[in-house]
Amino acid sequence: MNELRALVRAFCADTLPMSAVRERLGAGYDPALWRRFAGELGLAGLAVPEEYGGAGQTLAEVGDVQMELGRALAGLPFLSSAVLATYALLGCDDEDARKTWLPRLASGETTGTLVSGDVRVAGGRLSGTAAPVLDGATAGLLLVVAGDGLYVAEDARRIRLESLDATRPLASLTFDGTEARRIGGVPSPVPGLAALAAEMAGGARRAMEMAVEYAKVREQFGRPIGAYQAVKHACAELLVDVEAAASLAAWACAEPGAEAASTAKAYCGDAFVRVATECVQIHGGIGFTWEHDAHLYFKRAHASRVLLGTSEEHYERIG
Repeated sequence: MNELRALVRAFCADTLPMSAVRERLGAGYDPALWRRFAGELGLAGLAVPEEYGGAGQTLAEVGDVQMELGRALAGLPFLSSAVLATYALLGCDDEDARKTWLPRLASGETTGTLVSGDVRVAGGRLSGTAAPVLDGATAGLLLVVAGDGLYVAEDARRIRLESLDATRPLASLTFDGTEARRIGGVPSPVPGLAALAAEMAGGARRAMEMAVEYAKVREQFGRPIGAYQAVKHACAELLVDVEAAASLAAWACAEPGAEAASTAKAYCGDAFVRVATECVQIHGGIGFTWEHDAHLYFKRAHASRVLLGTSEEHYERIG
């Protein structure tokens, strides 16, 4: 594990143990914690060039951070703000927009998100509804895809959505003649897909570790259940899924491209679901209870699999 991942893992262990994650289920992220993440660690602006107040790192480093956040089920707006909004700004045509918003995103002063849905534009005004939008209820910067362009919207009518995955805040945004300024064309989906794949790979690894740890200590008929061949084989198959997911996510982040991003997103989504499901099964009756953390990974896996496009859609793209 590299130093960056170790740094993020230590931060999550200190500030976002599972007890803290549970306390904020359905409540969204802690703004003070996000500012600490941005200020002390400087990770909110990891992909932001130094000239705009960021660290100027690549998508590979972004993937490392996302993998550790996924492992911890951290509800921080890293994917929405530090990835989707940041890369959309980096790829836009408007230098004023970059100068205005990138330093604020990097410092944690505000957060942003990318909005895509049934939104239309006419005469510089937006109309329509988009859902689900990552961290849409709290984002200070709304970057909206409408038609063939990317727009900065003045605001929207926001409604928090209930989700299977209560660790990830979602919202529905409605625009009714909302003023907006075009800043460029439709942004590339590649950074978001690659980062989400890394997040799912991290979550899958932690779910596997939970299953293996339990198999070593849970006894049936005087032996740990991990000593039985069926459980051994199940755990070995989990390792295959996890290592393949980690490799694909790393590839998609190190060599960004449409094919790599869709491949990683599709495989990691399916692998996370398989691993999280088997984690629940290996835990037996306790794995189905609210008190155990296995169900949180199970729900994150199923919700993430369809976020930014289903696995089936991405497999179709790569043929």
